Amino acid sequence: MVGRSWADVDPIAVIGVVYEFPMKARYRSRLLGYALGQWWNRDAAAASAYLEELELPEAQAAEVESQLASVMAKDPKHAGALLSSATPRLAGEITSLVASRDAEQALAMSQSLLNGQKKNWALLFACETIAKRDPDAMVERLPQLATELSGEWPQHQALEDLIMPRLRVQGREVMEAWLDQLPWNFRKSFWDSYAKAWAEDEPGAALDYLTSQRVGRMQGDAMNSILEAWAHSDPETAADRALQIEDGEFRANAVERVMRVWKADDPSAADDWSSEH
Repeated sequence: MVGRSWADVDPIAVIGVVYEFPMKARYRSRLLGYALGQWWNRDAAAASAYLEELELPEAQAAEVESQLASVMAKDPKHAGALLSSATPRLAGEITSLVASRDAEQALAMSQSLLNGQKKNWALLFACETIAKRDPDAMVERLPQLATELSGEWPQHQALEDLIMPRLRVQGREVMEAWLDQLPWNFRKSFWDSYAKAWAEDEPGAALDYLTSQRVGRMQGDAMNSILEAWAHSDPETAADRALQIEDGEFRANAVERVMRVWKADDPSAADDWSSEH
């Protein structure tokens, strides 16, 4: 491809005229990402500054950073040296690609970063890629790795979806013990996934367990997740159970959540229940 061949020689020139090339937006984004990767290998600071000022629609920006990451990840040692100049999302893309070939290298790269958003993205993307290959290994390692997260981090639903089924087959006690090992600020979304999974089989039992615990925000959110799911299949029972929650604030919130679902599905029946309670 002429564009890439030129980018290998003079990436800055390609970046300067890339929007003059007659090509689809997707291919233009890929060429821009490739040229940026070549520039990054020569002058990481300048390429990073250009990327930060680049204004593109979200989809195009993601395509550019994905292509850029693929160039940088070809040499993990070199990529590790350049990681500190990357944006958070780019850092995640790079460590994910590296993790597909060398899990330990990707984790080491992520852990070498200063605590903050960039490290969070790098570590979680690496963990997700590793979990795709070996979910049991990630089940064992995630509680310790999660202690290195701080502040805000990206959504990690894919990581939960890979890990929670492995825990679920081991039984409730194992799953709860594992959840208790997670740092409190990382535990909430896993608690929600756990509650929803349990509620699919035994919503009543899941609620009984949660209400037997000291009700905190995490348990309250998990209870709401169960009740909202239950409200789709048996709204009257879900509403009755919500009324049994002892804590007044959590009870009011739970009833509101159930009624919101019920009214969307069957407003007449929901209104009848409300008038009787």
